[in-house]
Amino acid sequence: MRADEFLAARRVAVRETADARKERFEKQDLRELFKGARTVIAVKAKKRVEFDLAREFDAEALADAVIGPTGGLRAPTLIVGDTVLVGFGPEAWAEFFDAL
Repeated sequence: MRADEFLAARRVAVRETADARKERFEKQDLRELFKGARTVIAVKAKKRVEFDLAREFDAEALADAVIGPTGGLRAPTLIVGDTVLVGFGPEAWAEFFDAL
Protein backbone atom coordinates (compact mmCIF):
# COMPACT_ATOMS: atom_id res chain seq x y z
CA MET A 1 0.00 0.00 0.00
CA ARG A 2 1.28 3.42 -0.93
CA ALA A 3 0.96 6.55 1.18
CA ASP A 4 -1.78 8.09 -0.96
CA GLU A 5 -3.80 4.87 -0.82
CA PHE A 6 -3.35 4.72 2.95
CA LEU A 7 -4.60 8.30 3.37
CA ALA A 8 -7.55 7.78 1.02
CA ALA A 9 -8.60 4.60 2.85
CA ARG A 10 -8.64 6.56 6.12
CA ARG A 11 -10.33 9.55 4.52
CA VAL A 12 -7.50 11.88 5.43
CA ALA A 13 -7.62 15.05 3.32
CA VAL A 14 -4.36 16.57 2.10
CA ARG A 15 -4.52 20.36 2.23
CA GLU A 16 -1.20 21.21 0.63
CA THR A 17 1.43 19.39 -1.37
CA ALA A 18 4.96 20.39 -2.37
CA ASP A 19 7.67 18.83 -4.48
CA ALA A 20 10.51 17.95 -2.10
CA ARG A 21 12.85 17.43 -5.06
CA LYS A 22 12.89 21.15 -5.77
CA GLU A 23 14.33 22.25 -2.44
CA ARG A 24 17.45 21.05 -0.62
CA PHE A 25 17.90 21.07 3.15
CA GLU A 26 20.83 21.07 5.49
CA LYS A 27 20.93 19.94 9.10
CA GLN A 28 20.74 23.56 10.30
CA ASP A 29 17.54 24.11 8.26
CA LEU A 30 15.56 21.53 10.20
CA ARG A 31 14.74 23.69 13.23
CA GLU A 32 13.07 26.27 11.02
CA LEU A 33 11.45 23.63 8.81
CA PHE A 34 9.91 21.83 11.80
CA LYS A 35 9.07 25.00 13.70
CA GLY A 36 5.93 24.41 15.75
CA ALA A 37 6.36 20.65 15.74
CA ARG A 38 6.86 18.72 18.96
CA THR A 39 7.51 15.27 17.50
CA VAL A 40 9.12 13.87 14.36
CA ILE A 41 8.44 10.24 13.48
CA ALA A 42 10.73 8.99 10.72
CA VAL A 43 10.32 5.61 9.03
CA LYS A 44 13.09 4.22 6.87
CA ALA A 45 13.18 0.60 5.69
CA LYS A 46 10.67 -0.48 8.38
CA LYS A 47 12.81 1.15 11.09
CA ARG A 48 10.96 3.79 13.11
CA VAL A 49 12.79 6.60 14.90
CA GLU A 50 11.02 9.21 17.01
CA PHE A 51 12.41 12.61 18.01
CA ASP A 52 10.96 14.77 20.79
CA LEU A 53 11.75 18.30 19.64
CA ALA A 54 10.72 19.77 22.99
CA ARG A 55 13.71 18.00 24.56
CA GLU A 56 17.35 17.73 23.66
CA PHE A 57 17.85 15.59 20.55
CA ASP A 58 20.67 14.53 18.26
CA ALA A 59 20.48 16.92 15.29
CA GLU A 60 22.76 14.68 13.22
CA ALA A 61 20.49 11.66 13.77
CA LEU A 62 17.43 13.76 12.90
CA ALA A 63 19.08 14.95 9.68
CA ASP A 64 20.04 11.37 8.74
CA ALA A 65 16.46 10.24 9.34
CA VAL A 66 14.66 12.95 7.36
CA ILE A 67 17.04 14.12 4.62
CA GLY A 68 17.64 11.80 1.69
CA PRO A 69 20.97 11.19 -0.05
CA THR A 70 20.38 13.97 -2.58
CA GLY A 71 19.72 16.56 0.13
CA GLY A 72 15.96 16.64 -0.30
CA LEU A 73 13.44 16.00 2.43
CA ARG A 74 12.46 12.33 2.34
CA ALA A 75 9.01 11.73 0.94
CA PRO A 76 6.32 11.55 1.84
CA THR A 77 6.42 14.05 4.66
CA LEU A 78 3.22 14.95 6.46
CA ILE A 79 2.61 17.57 9.10
CA VAL A 80 -0.34 16.59 11.26
CA GLY A 81 -0.91 19.02 14.11
CA ASP A 82 2.36 19.19 16.02
CA THR A 83 3.72 15.92 14.61
CA VAL A 84 5.79 15.43 11.46
CA LEU A 85 5.72 12.03 9.74
CA VAL A 86 8.66 11.40 7.39
CA GLY A 87 8.78 8.36 5.14
CA PHE A 88 5.96 5.90 4.66
CA GLY A 89 5.56 2.98 7.01
CA PRO A 90 2.03 1.54 7.12
CA GLU A 91 2.42 0.17 10.66
CA ALA A 92 3.83 3.40 12.10
CA TRP A 93 1.25 5.51 10.27
CA ALA A 94 -1.61 3.26 11.39
CA GLU A 95 -0.45 3.51 14.99
CA PHE A 96 -0.24 7.31 14.72
CA PHE A 97 -3.61 7.82 13.00
CA ASP A 98 -5.39 5.31 15.25
CA ALA A 99 -4.26 7.32 18.28
CA LEU A 100 -5.86 10.54 16.98
